[in-house]
Amino acid sequence: MAVKRKDSKGRILRDGETQREDGRYMYRYVDSSGNRKTEYSWRLVETDAHPAGKKRDISLREKEVQIQKDLLDGISTNNSTITLNELFERYIRTKKRLRQNVKDNYVLMYGKHIKTGYMGNMQIKSINKIDVLNAYEAMAESGLSNGSIHIIHNNILFPTFQLAVDNDWLRKNPTKDCIKEYPYDPMNKRESLSVREQENFIGFLNGDKVYAKYLPIVLLTLETALRRGEILGLTWDNVDLNKGILTVDHQLYYHSINGKYQIKVGSPKTELSNRCIPLSLKAIAILKSIQEKEYFNSVGSGIEIDGYKNFVFLNSQKNNVIIPRQFGDALTAACVKYNKKEEALAQKEGREPDLLPMITPHVLRHTACTRIAESGVDIKVLQTVMGHKKVDMTMNIYNHADLNRMKKEFQKMESLKAECALM
Repeated sequence: MAVKRKDSKGRILRDGETQREDGRYMYRYVDSSGNRKTEYSWRLVETDAHPAGKKRDISLREKEVQIQKDLLDGISTNNSTITLNELFERYIRTKKRLRQNVKDNYVLMYGKHIKTGYMGNMQIKSINKIDVLNAYEAMAESGLSNGSIHIIHNNILFPTFQLAVDNDWLRKNPTKDCIKEYPYDPMNKRESLSVREQENFIGFLNGDKVYAKYLPIVLLTLETALRRGEILGLTWDNVDLNKGILTVDHQLYYHSINGKYQIKVGSPKTELSNRCIPLSLKAIAILKSIQEKEYFNSVGSGIEIDGYKNFVFLNSQKNNVIIPRQFGDALTAACVKYNKKEEALAQKEGREPDLLPMITPHVLRHTACTRIAESGVDIKVLQTVMGHKKVDMTMNIYNHADLNRMKKEFQKMESLKAECALM
C-alpha cells in the first residue's frame, strides 16, 4: 500500500501537491494547452496563518479550485500570464478600423499613464478591481482630468481586458463598473459658460495685448461649435461665404509618432463629424474680418500639411499653424490673468470678484452648443452641427438648455403676477 504524503503539520497532501523544504507549498498541473504549470503559496488552506515577512496570497487549495474551474470552462491559464502591457499591444493591433490619429492618442495615453505604472508589468490574471481603482486614483492625484480618466477607462482599459475575456484568457473583466465607483459624474460636470461669463471673457480678450490674437478663434468657435482640431485645421477651401456654409472634413492634431511630436492633418473624430454647418451672420462677419487682417492671412504662405493649405489661422510668426495644445494653454493662461485682475479690482471696489472657471477649447464648444440649444434649434439639427455620434450626447446639453428656458419663462410669470398684484 502506497504511503500517503503529508506536510509539516501532518496533513495529507493531494495529488500534485508538494511542500518544499522552506515550507512553501506547490501544485503541479497540466493546462488546457498541455503545458506543465506550477502554482505556489505559503499556506495550504485558507485558515492557515500568513507567515511573517512573506507576501500575502490566497492558499494553495483556493488556487487549485480556481485552476480546475478555469480548465473546466476552457479558460486559457497560459495566456492569462501575459502582462497588461503585452495585452494592450495585442488589443491595439486589432483596431484596424480605428482612425490613425485616434489610435496614436490612445497609445500615447496608455504609455504615459499605465505602461510605466505598477499595473503595466503585472500579469493580467493578478489584476483585480482594487488595482484598477487605485490606478484611477493615482491618475487623479497626478492632476489628470476626470474626462481623461473616463477616456482611459472606456476606450483603453475596459476594451483591452474585454479582449482577454472574449478569448477565454480571463474569467471576468476587472475594470467592470470601476468607473461607476469613481467619484465623478460626467453628466453633472459643468462644462459651459453662462452668458455673463462668456461676455466677460470676450471683453477681456478684446482688451488684452497678449491674448487678443486668440479672440477671432474664440468667437468663431462660439458660433460654429467646432472641436479644437477642427477649427485650428480649418482652411479657406472649407468656407463658402457666398452660400454661408462651412464644411468639416478634417482636423489638426499634434501627437507623438515614433517618439517625436508632429503636426498632422487627419480625418475628423467620427464619420458623423464629416458635416456641413450653416454659418450665422455673425460667423460670416468674423470670417470676413479675418480675411481682411494680414495677421491670419495664410493664402500664398506656402504652408502645407498632409496636402492641406490656405489655413484660416496661423501662429504669430505666420510660419506655421497654431498647435492645438498651444491654444488650450493660452485659454488657461488668459483665465488666470483675468481672475487675478478681477480679484484685485474687486478688492479695490469692495465687492465680490466675478471670476471665470478654467476655460478650455472643449468648454467653448460646449458653450456654443448650449447657446444654440437655448435658441430652440431642433435636437437633430443640433446633433448634426455638433457632429455627435449619438443623440444622447446632444440630449444632455439640450435638456439642460430646456431647463434654463423654463426657468426664464417662470421668472416672466412671477414678474407678471407681481405686476397684477400692484393693480
